[in-house]
Amino acid sequence: MFNNNEKILIIGKCFTKKNPLLAGGIIILFESLKKQLNQKKIDYDLIDINYKNYSDFKFISYFKILFKLFFKIKSKEMVMLNVNFHGLLYYSPFILFLKFFYSFNYSIRIFAGNLDFQYKKSNIFSQKIVEYSIRKCDKIFYETKYLINFFSRFNENSFWFPNLRDKSNFLTSKSFKKKFVYLGLVRKEKGIDLILNTFKNLKDYEINIYGPIVDGYIPSEENKLFFENNYRGPIDQSEITNVLSSNDVLVLPTFWKGEGYPGVIIEAMSVGLPVIASNTRGIKELLGKDSKNLVDLNIEDSFLNSVLSINEKNYKSLREDSIERFKLFDNEIVMDEIIELIKK
Repeated sequence: MFNNNEKILIIGKCFTKKNPLLAGGIIILFESLKKQLNQKKIDYDLIDINYKNYSDFKFISYFKILFKLFFKIKSKEMVMLNVNFHGLLYYSPFILFLKFFYSFNYSIRIFAGNLDFQYKKSNIFSQKIVEYSIRKCDKIFYETKYLINFFSRFNENSFWFPNLRDKSNFLTSKSFKKKFVYLGLVRKEKGIDLILNTFKNLKDYEINIYGPIVDGYIPSEENKLFFENNYRGPIDQSEITNVLSSNDVLVLPTFWKGEGYPGVIIEAMSVGLPVIASNTRGIKELLGKDSKNLVDLNIEDSFLNSVLSINEKNYKSLREDSIERFKLFDNEIVMDEIIELIKK
């Protein structure tokens, strides 16, 4: 553990003050880190880089954040930047500039699972910033193992820092009642249309959709009434495990380009919920390549067949598989190991 007199600065996106329920994976992951450090009784200072909490104008927010960095960082012994690709470009060069003048241990934690794709398609200037940031930091943590494989050539001090969750006190029902749930941002890229098209034709099945509507999502005219009847609205973070445990199966047929390890899948495993999700690189690592419910969205009826494959006979074993898999992402088990890595 860190001593109380050690000076730690963590940098990342906090909940949006005006609308805390409108939170994507990056915000939830950083808030989860804060919670985990608090649970471990580790003192830290914080800089919020959610521009919406400073001004309606991004450039004003950016300079306010840089101003905070300049005055806070010089008194710190350890700095941890928690960002995605764009956050790395915006903030790491300034932190590395300050590192020339002040002595502190600099770690980077990369959120999301598409840093390699964004790196490859970016211009040469952005690529050099990414490479320089990775080379010059003391340690770098990635959400997925495939990102370690791709970027470790720039820094051998590359480690796995997956999405973690606390073990839940809630457990889903031991009997299968055909109650399915989607929980996350309600947008087209998360597979909402596929969910609606599938479940509206399954009369004996129930689908509950939770989460804030973003990017102006509107269901098609033929799905509008079904969506209105099954959309439950956004919920607070404290309600997630309770809501999940009141259902039987989580569905996430996502084709969101930035998908890494969706936190809701880990939440679902923590309550023993089987998961049907897209066969993306990150989700395959998360559920295991041998998972029976990885969906290939390029194959017609793949999602439907996965939904229909779960029944009363196999439900118990699927629940047990989820509970066992969760141990890889259990905060109590994994976080101490990561803290020891950060300290070194």
